[in-house]
Amino acid sequence: MQALMFFPHKPAQSICLAMAVAAMLCLPGLASGQEWARKMFTEFSHDFGNVAKGSFVEYKFPIKNIYEEDIQIESAVSSCGCAQVSLSTKVLKTWETGYVIAKFNTQAFSGFRQATITVRFARPFLGEVQLNVKGNIRSDVTFQPGAINFGQLPLTSEGKSKSVRISKFGNPNWRIVDVKSTYRHIKVRLSSPNPVGTSVNYDMTVRLTDTVPVGFVNGELFVVAEERGRRVEIPLSFSGNVLAPLRISPDVLIFNVKPGQEETRKLVITGDEPFTITCISSSDESIEIVHSDQAKKVHIVEARLKAPEIGGEIKGEISFETDLSGGAVQKMETTVQVSDE
Repeated sequence: MQALMFFPHKPAQSICLAMAVAAMLCLPGLASGQEWARKMFTEFSHDFGNVAKGSFVEYKFPIKNIYEEDIQIESAVSSCGCAQVSLSTKVLKTWETGYVIAKFNTQAFSGFRQATITVRFARPFLGEVQLNVKGNIRSDVTFQPGAINFGQLPLTSEGKSKSVRISKFGNPNWRIVDVKSTYRHIKVRLSSPNPVGTSVNYDMTVRLTDTVPVGFVNGELFVVAEERGRRVEIPLSFSGNVLAPLRISPDVLIFNVKPGQEETRKLVITGDEPFTITCISSSDESIEIVHSDQAKKVHIVEARLKAPEIGGEIKGEISFETDLSGGAVQKMETTVQVSDE
């Protein structure tokens, strides 16, 4: 077996030490060779706790490249089919952060399960790090659906609620006493228990509040139940994307030009209903915006630049005002980089 290599180095410094490589190839052990890779992790284990059968449960282990060289991840594999593993990226540049994503397979497995995830590195050196996950998949408790997905919805949408059926099998006296949330812009309404034979069902309505901000929504609800004189918490994940009334693509307007050069960029401005652009103001006078006066849901406008004759970087902002309800305004940052090169 090939020996793995360890180099006592500082973060963001090179780990390509040719003489050290030659010396370390003679080491018979593997343990010391993992240290350079382990330093990129802050967590090595995660306990999912009690989870419902069929629910969506995952955890992301962050990995940050603290070195000058690019880090290439060769693979990430699990010792058990109860944990499915994926990578957010296989290449990390200096200071970039990626994730080793462990998803608990609650569909195919039940009971207490644990797995070792082995993350293998190909560059700048061979190496590997072990991560551990565990949890108890309860076949007597189910959520339908197994996760709440609000999807993409406008900020002003009325359809911000989802329903979940919670079922407990084998004990009609099982009771939910509380539902906790990691996200303050969410409300929950729980029905009275509905015993059916040896089981009991609850219907839960989960709603995003009117205070929910624009952007991605991610978190967990914790269903708290009393069992045998103690309380247990069972997580239920939720996600979604709340859209602004007015959206601009791209998010940032960037020009890289030579002095005096003229260039044009197209911007796409989208609303939830037909609208008119009533006013456009730019803090950078070298950028002119040409648009239509018609009312429509999607506007394609032109940003025309006449670069200044002097090199340098100019940062600014463009503000778009509309006749949408509440006079929706959207702003975007601009960067003009003028260089002779």
